[in-house]
Amino acid sequence: MFGVGLWGLERGTMWRDEAVTFEVAQRSLPQIWQLLHNVDAVHGLYYLLMHFVLGGNPGEVALRLPSVCAAAVTAGLVAAIGARLARPRVGLWAGLLYAATPMAGYYAQEGRSYAMVAAGAALATLILLHAVHAAAHARVRWWSAYGAVVALTALLHELSILLLLAHAVTLLVSRVPRRVWCGWGCAAAAAVLALLPLALASIDQSGQVAWLTAPDGADAEHLLRAFAGPDQLVLAVHLLLAAVALRAPLPRVGGDRAVTDAAPTRGGAAASRVRVPSARAGGTAARTSPARYGGLSLNAVAVPLVLLPPAVLFAVSQYWPLYDARYVLFALAGAPLLAAAGAERVASYVGLTVRTRSRAHGRADSRGRANSRSSRTSTGGSSRTSTSRSSAASSSVASRSSGASRNSRRTATTRGTAPRGSAAAQDKTPARNKTAARDETAARRRAAAQVRVRACAGAAAGVLAVVAGFCWQLPLHRHDRTAGHRPDDLGAMAAVAARLLRPGDPVLFLPSAGRRTAEAYPKDFQGAYDVALKARGRDSGTLYGLEEGPEELWRRLAMLDHVWVLAESAALRPAWSPKSPTERAKLAALQQGFVPQAEFERPWGVLRLYVRRPAEPVGAQPGPVYPQQSAPMGP
Repeated sequence: MFGVGLWGLERGTMWRDEAVTFEVAQRSLPQIWQLLHNVDAVHGLYYLLMHFVLGGNPGEVALRLPSVCAAAVTAGLVAAIGARLARPRVGLWAGLLYAATPMAGYYAQEGRSYAMVAAGAALATLILLHAVHAAAHARVRWWSAYGAVVALTALLHELSILLLLAHAVTLLVSRVPRRVWCGWGCAAAAAVLALLPLALASIDQSGQVAWLTAPDGADAEHLLRAFAGPDQLVLAVHLLLAAVALRAPLPRVGGDRAVTDAAPTRGGAAASRVRVPSARAGGTAARTSPARYGGLSLNAVAVPLVLLPPAVLFAVSQYWPLYDARYVLFALAGAPLLAAAGAERVASYVGLTVRTRSRAHGRADSRGRANSRSSRTSTGGSSRTSTSRSSAASSSVASRSSGASRNSRRTATTRGTAPRGSAAAQDKTPARNKTAARDETAARRRAAAQVRVRACAGAAAGVLAVVAGFCWQLPLHRHDRTAGHRPDDLGAMAAVAARLLRPGDPVLFLPSAGRRTAEAYPKDFQGAYDVALKARGRDSGTLYGLEEGPEELWRRLAMLDHVWVLAESAALRPAWSPKSPTERAKLAALQQGFVPQAEFERPWGVLRLYVRRPAEPVGAQPGPVYPQQSAPMGP
């Protein structure tokens, strides 16, 4: 996963949300604290972490590297969950599947908190597995760690608190004892209490998500393809493996992972082989048997994780729109776990079929060799029939005499007198036992080696299948690493501005949020004059700064003979109707006093040059006169 994340990490541009992270993280701690009182409180902890990351050498790589590391940790945690709930190769496959999923790679290269949230959710899930079966002296430690991780994850993004619902269903279907419910309840309550101040603050800032709409069927299909695979073939294989996992679930794991192997029967059910610890190890069959309540199965963990958070957010968003696919990235971990469990079932079926056929062939070969030997014996016996008949009488006499001698030897042995030659027989007996023991040990080693070889071959086959799936989706991975696959490309607009703007040129941002381009790339706007700016964002506790009112804006524009307008594509459409008086004043001033002369368009914005209408006077001076109280742009 780390290599996938580093591939194409530096794209030469940032999109709008990354630009916000980049600019806010470089503010001082008091300035960040002032900002969180007005906006973006839900990202406060992430901004604080990134403040220390970008403090030394700010740049695109440093901006996205924490997400890459978090995604790599998530893949490792998914592998650990699969190994604990099933077997090591299931964990290996699940971790590789997570790394090969395009959605995981997409957010691994984004300078936002979503990859970190996914890592926190996976870590909390793994801690939950340990806490459920922890010994009495370690329960408090495990549940404290669980509550702390859930709380930190929720503080990174408050909607990740839905993870608690998934874990609650896991415990419910697993029929855990009361002590587990008590520990989980205390940890969950502590996490919710820690999140409560942030939740109250975010309610006051709910206008930030006003752009969200109620999700529909298209959003559900998009999320399904994001979790299981955008490609049709990969999607079909993934869903098939998940169906196999649901149809023939892997056995539950007891407190000390007693269930370690399972083989499917011909009827499709799972025939589990339970390893019960002996009395010397201090174990009991009742404590480790999967039939006892409290065992966690892979399905009980993966299915609620992948289904419940998106489903609940979908339902809530029908009345209060909060849904976006990136907000439920942490639920992605359940999808590769299900697919890996299905692959384990398929591999078990294939291995059982191969072993059955090999045994059948072996029995057939043994019967063939026995038949050939019997045929040779019958052919040779027909020529000796007369001889055997003539010697029958002598053989019977010899057998009677040999029986008498054996009886005499038994009598002698009983009386304590050793028969002649018995010492040699006794000397040969230990040697025969040693030979038999060596043969048995060698046979066990050969059998164990064959098992290891088959296990390694199965694991390697799964790894090759995941690599093949990744290569099949390689064009999609490449496209994800281009600037065109992000919502916008601020770097492209900044490059145009750096080429066209001269020191002192007036710039008007339409709307004011377009100022994030100048905040992300201040060198490209060095010396430019921001016409509408009243106070910079870092000085006013806002994201994009404070702007002057309509009257002051009209006065400033009236003194200009030209102005550059950096506008978003939607802002120049006739249907755009802003609510802010300042934004309406910008549009009215441009329409009444200026005409466009040149335009440089990019897919996500326009840099347009407006000049004064010839019929209108410019003012007291022919050139632009800039008010002294407004500071120029740039650092």
